[in-house]
Amino acid sequence: MYHQIYTHPSPRSNHLLLPTVHTFNSLLLAFHREGKCDGFKIVLQEMGKYSCKHNVCTYSIMMAEYCNGGHVEKARALWDEMIQEGIQPDVTAYNTMIGGYCHSGEVGMAEEMFKNMLMGEIDPSATTYEWLVRGHCMSRDAEAAMLVRADMKRRGFGLAPEAIEELLDGLCQNGRVEDGLGVLREEMKREEFVPTRRSYEVLIRGFCGEGEVEVAIRLQAEMAGKGFNAGSEVYHAFISAYEKSENYEMVEKLRKEMAVMDT
Repeated sequence: MYHQIYTHPSPRSNHLLLPTVHTFNSLLLAFHREGKCDGFKIVLQEMGKYSCKHNVCTYSIMMAEYCNGGHVEKARALWDEMIQEGIQPDVTAYNTMIGGYCHSGEVGMAEEMFKNMLMGEIDPSATTYEWLVRGHCMSRDAEAAMLVRADMKRRGFGLAPEAIEELLDGLCQNGRVEDGLGVLREEMKREEFVPTRRSYEVLIRGFCGEGEVEVAIRLQAEMAGKGFNAGSEVYHAFISAYEKSENYEMVEKLRKEMAVMDT
């Protein structure tokens, strides 16, 4: 399509149409979304042929490609090049690097990027905060994740269901199961928020691990009311809890239910 449009004269004017930076950015984004990074070289060569300079969107797409491939240092080199070229980073560029650092376990660098973002008077988005929450959870720092969420709430943002799952898991792993339930209840007050099956599974496992079986049972009932059937993870959590309390009658009952479920 690109060659049909830009290498043949327009039937109306009999002149060649010239591609713009937006043309090339669209091509880069298409290759990025399809995972065809080999196409980047061709697009960038075409940009050079038309003396078309990169803009912040061009750099953001290229940085995202490196970050997705686990090459955050190469993405950072592009960031530095962008700054040297006098191009002002926008929220998408910052989010790309923050996400890349969090994904690679370098949450400290992500926080540094976040500070620079605020100093540059770039307003963070919900995505910015979600990456930081996930980054701290991956680093097993549930307290830092909760502080980020508190800042996020002050700005009127809510977490996506997938980010909530990670936060609940992080809290439960740190023995803060009640806090996890509190987070879920707060998020459920938002009209657009729909809890996931995974959120319930994480909390049920957490409460069973704490010996709070009655709370776990109520959560399972609530989970069923939302159309989520209990899977093997939920059964194993209850079985483990009942074994600890030496309620072997319930252990046997649940094992029989699992056997029927697996057939």
